[in-house]
Amino acid sequence: MEPKLIGIDFAKLSDESNLLVQGPEPYINAIHAVLLERARQQDVEGFDADHDDKHDDGSLAGAGAAYALNAACLLNPYHGTPIDDPPDSWLFEKEYWKPSQDDPARDLVKDIALLLADLERIMRKGGDA
Repeated sequence: MEPKLIGIDFAKLSDESNLLVQGPEPYINAIHAVLLERARQQDVEGFDADHDDKHDDGSLAGAGAAYALNAACLLNPYHGTPIDDPPDSWLFEKEYWKPSQDDPARDLVKDIALLLADLERIMRKGGDA
C-alpha cells in the first residue's frame, strides 16, 4: 500500500498529476503538495542540491515564474492562453517545459517548488531568507 499524506496519493504523484487540494485545511494540503513536488523534483528528476547549486543565474526562480504565468493564463484568459512555448524567463531546454493545459493549481505547485529550490540554494550559500 502506498503512503498517503493529507489526501495526496503518492502513487499518483507524477508530472501530470492533479494536486488540486481539497479538505478542511487547504493551506496544509497546499504546503504538502509543494513539498511533495519538491521531493519529486529531487528523487524522480534528480534535481538535488548539487544540481540546484549550479543554477545561480536565476534560472530556478525564472522557471517558477514561467509556471506562475501559465497558471495566470489558465485562471484568467485576459492574461493570455496557456503557453505552449516557454516564456523568456525559462532558461532551461524546451523539453523540460511541462505546463498544465487545464490545472492552474498544478502549475502553482511547480512554481512554488522551484522557488523553494532557489531559496534553499541561496540559504545553503549563506544568504538570508
